[in-house]
Amino acid sequence: MSEVFMLGPFLYPIAAALRVIEESEREPQPVSVYRAAVNAGILTLAGAWVEPPPGNVDRERAMEVDLTKPIIVMQLDRATMVIADGRHRLVKACVLGVRELPGYLLTAEEAESIKCLIAVEEG
Repeated sequence: MSEVFMLGPFLYPIAAALRVIEESEREPQPVSVYRAAVNAGILTLAGAWVEPPPGNVDRERAMEVDLTKPIIVMQLDRATMVIADGRHRLVKACVLGVRELPGYLLTAEEAESIKCLIAVEEG
């Protein structure tokens, strides 16, 4: 199965996000590691690690990832932004004291265009 970001009853295929990015021919922009890590639930506002790490974030695996690969941030509405791809890169950046990572921002309209509803069985 290809990589997806799951939020509530919705899936956001990362391959679809990458297609949107490629078609728009946008360049990655600098993303604050601290702000993104707090937003992703990796760090508290005080900068402490959240225990246990959120989702499937493995700190050992994080140390093997490539920090030059841009993270993907999705704007879901006016007040909500989520890290769709890049949590392990955020962890490594925090450990190494990196202040910014390259990242792509998908607008709310772009995020909506790739969103899929998960089928839920009743009963």
